[in-house]
Amino acid sequence: MGRLARLLSFTPLERNGAKVSDAKVDTGGGANITAQHSAPPGDDSQPLPKDTVILSKDTGTGRETAIGYIDTKSSQKAQAGEKRIYARDADGAEIAEVWIKNTGEVIILSPKSTFKMDPDGSIIGQNENGSYELQSGGNFVVNGVTIDVDGNITTAGTINADDITADNQNVTLSTHEHNNGNVPAPDPGT
Repeated sequence: MGRLARLLSFTPLERNGAKVSDAKVDTGGGANITAQHSAPPGDDSQPLPKDTVILSKDTGTGRETAIGYIDTKSSQKAQAGEKRIYARDADGAEIAEVWIKNTGEVIILSPKSTFKMDPDGSIIGQNENGSYELQSGGNFVVNGVTIDVDGNITTAGTINADDITADNQNVTLSTHEHNNGNVPAPDPGT
């Protein structure tokens, strides 16, 4: 039979050659106890002090195991069939998340950036200064510049390139001229 407690501290350590963690908890009814943390393989997460701990008695050992934790501050946003993993700062505020939605959409959020994969195959990334999208048809759009699947570049702005001469003057593709002396130079912009 399980019971609830309040987490006081969490300590990763090694016991008999095994990497384990101990959760010191206040059960609210006497002395504090230390329970061994238990989680699925591949889950490397650490609860915060004051999280609620779910304890279970270990048969035969006289110890208790921390089998789960409850974050009572954060909203539960995941819908049926979804998985959402989030990180919290020391005060318990959510600061980053990975959300796998039941529509096939995957969203990764951090304080200043977003990465989104849609079920149609498109991928979108953005931060406060720019964005990119790999569209489902294969076109790549970065900050308004489109590179299509054939490598053609389209933009509403101007494309500038630095030349490799010593004075490092900008070369604008719309006015750059080639004249090797044998043929007349094209009109600028052609």
